[in-house]
Amino acid sequence: MSHLFQTIGWVITVEDWALIRRLHLAEGESMRSIAARLGISRNTVAKAVSAEGPLTYVRAPQDSGINALVLIGRSLPQLCLGS
Repeated sequence: MSHLFQTIGWVITVEDWALIRRLHLAEGESMRSIAARLGISRNTVAKAVSAEGPLTYVRAPQDSGINALVLIGRSLPQLCLGS
């Protein structure tokens, strides 16, 4: 096969997700041999096969710290005016 398996960081591409599912579900290739052929983890192959859609990376929301600055900024006029 001439397909070059590529990842973006540690997330596989949509095309590779489709390839993994086709090899396993349509052609009956084992997950172990797909992992060996593509040079990826068997866990990644198992997740791709069982996923309803392409694998995605979702970053947990984090506080940027701007909220604390906004609160300080709102209290500054009161501090300056002495009220």
